Amino acid sequence: MSINKKFLSFFLLALWLISATAIAKDDILVNCGLTPNVAAPEHYPGAKNIPASNDLRRKTGSAEVANGKMIRLIGRVVDENCVPVADAKVEIWQPNSYGYYRDEAEKIDEVNDVNFQGAGEFITNNLGQFDFVSIKPGSLGWRAPQINFKVAHPDFDEVNTTIYFEDESRTDFDPVYSKLPLEVQKSLIARKRLLDEKNPAETAYYFDITLRGASKTKSY
Repeated sequence: MSINKKFLSFFLLALWLISATAIAKDDILVNCGLTPNVAAPEHYPGAKNIPASNDLRRKTGSAEVANGKMIRLIGRVVDENCVPVADAKVEIWQPNSYGYYRDEAEKIDEVNDVNFQGAGEFITNNLGQFDFVSIKPGSLGWRAPQINFKVAHPDFDEVNTTIYFEDESRTDFDPVYSKLPLEVQKSLIARKRLLDEKNPAETAYYFDITLRGASKTKSY
């Protein structure tokens, strides 16, 4: 075997190992259990009241940001075969840093953060990815910090669910979460990661959505 052929073989092997490692690390490509529907997530603001923006920290066109710790909410929408779903509409809504949803906070001046958008929307890209900027929701009584999802695509059944945070001790005592089966509970937890180890303020939570059914493919 010539030197060029040996080099090419070594290069292809290295490339395969890198790809295999990347796939193994991307959990959603090998583990995509169906995302459970949680009955009637509360305080849905209505489609007309959800802005076409992925930034919940501020009102559209405003430079003022809401109170609370900034977070990123990142994930991917796939089908039950782990194939990314493009053009899915992902809507989220959540409490503000005081633990109040927007419709609740508007009735109480002391906890009404006027800069907080409270809801947002993202259309997934060709890799099924979404990315929101928000603040860490607060808790209220026994209600743990949470974010609600509505995911819609014309080829799939709509998913409505609520996620919780792995670093929140209140989650186990939440009146809705605590009544769910253990396997369902595990599937509703967003995983915490630092985007930049040198900057702990850059915190992201990852949560993937799996829709029931398979993506339609075009024939040519």
